[in-house]
Amino acid sequence: MKRPLERAIDSDLAQALKREIEKDRFPGVTFKDAMEFLLSGGILPRSRLPARSFLALEDWARAHAETAPRIYTATELKNKTGEIIDEVLRGRTIRIAKHGRIIAEIRAATD
Repeated sequence: MKRPLERAIDSDLAQALKREIEKDRFPGVTFKDAMEFLLSGGILPRSRLPARSFLALEDWARAHAETAPRIYTATELKNKTGEIIDEVLRGRTIRIAKHGRIIAEIRAATD
C-alpha cells in the first residue's frame, strides 16, 4: 500500500522541491501548486495545469519519501517499537519527535 503523499512532506522534501522547481523539473508547476497537490493527496489544485508534470512530481515525492528519514512521535515509538526496529534493520533512518521537535535519530549500527 502506498504511503499518503501528505505524510511524505517534511522540511527536507520542501527544500528539495524548491530546488527541483527552480531547475524547471516540473514544467508549469509553481511551488505553491506543488504543495497544494501534495497536501491534497494528489488532487490537482486547478484545471489546465500540466498533468504530466504533476505525475512526475508525484513519482519524485514518493521516491524522495522512501529514502528520507521517517519521523515518529515518542508515543509512536512506545507503541510501535517492533515495527520501527524492523524499518531500521531494512536500512531506514528513523527520527523521533517530541512536541514537534526532533529529539533523536535511530539508524542501523555499522560494523
